[in-house]
Amino acid sequence: DEGCKWDSLSNMCRDDCKATTSRTDCDTSTTCQWDAATATCAPECAFSGTDCSTRKDCKQSLTGSCTIACIQRPSDSSCQGDATCVWDSTLSTCNQQCQYVKAQSDCSKNMNCVWDQAGGKCLSHCVLKYGNSFSCDADTHCMWDNSSNLCRMACGFNVVSESDPVSVEICVAETMCMVSKSSVCVKRCEFRALSSSACSGYGDCQWNALANKCAEKCSALTVACKASPMCQTAGDDCVSRCEYRGYTAAQCNSDPQCVFDTTSQTCVGT
Repeated sequence: DEGCKWDSLSNMCRDDCKATTSRTDCDTSTTCQWDAATATCAPECAFSGTDCSTRKDCKQSLTGSCTIACIQRPSDSSCQGDATCVWDSTLSTCNQQCQYVKAQSDCSKNMNCVWDQAGGKCLSHCVLKYGNSFSCDADTHCMWDNSSNLCRMACGFNVVSESDPVSVEICVAETMCMVSKSSVCVKRCEFRALSSSACSGYGDCQWNALANKCAEKCSALTVACKASPMCQTAGDDCVSRCEYRGYTAAQCNSDPQCVFDTTSQTCVGT
């Protein structure tokens, strides 16, 4: 029969899905399913055999069998029928839960997911996982942003490349992040520590007594040197401004870059 095909998996004669061009005929078949992405009729995932891994409309279930892909599930109830899927009520689509996405390319396509380069796995965006600072900060992949009351991905997820200016811009666009001297996207000191003692525990941070907050140590800065109120450039180096060097009057006057102001009783730059 031209409309039939032998199924070696079940040892039964079934509809030849690939020969069916009508969606109506495909939907009425008990062994076929319509692939909206390619507008073709294909065998139900359970009958796809070795084709499962190459078909976008199918995926392997937790038990290893071939089942319909999350994106093919048309409703919330259908989506919830698979423990590896999650329903997006905003877009009315069913998506694979990030933790079950294996390929980086597939992870990057999902706006709810982010690829962990260090761990080689796909993770859910922190903003979707946590709604309070305690839970957020307990996850090393996340950090709590007090200004927006949102849980954000840790700065380290922004991979910086010296040859890619855009990667630098993406890092510094996050108000809690900055590019370190070793070209790594890191959390700014003011968001790492809230006290002088905690601040001193970080080798690239220093306590700003005037502003009463933790700030980047000048020696750890490069392009951001001029933007720091505690720092100034000295040739190719970034150094502390005179008023932050902790000098006595005598030490201040002995430094060619500084002079002691007797009126304000502070060490200032020359």
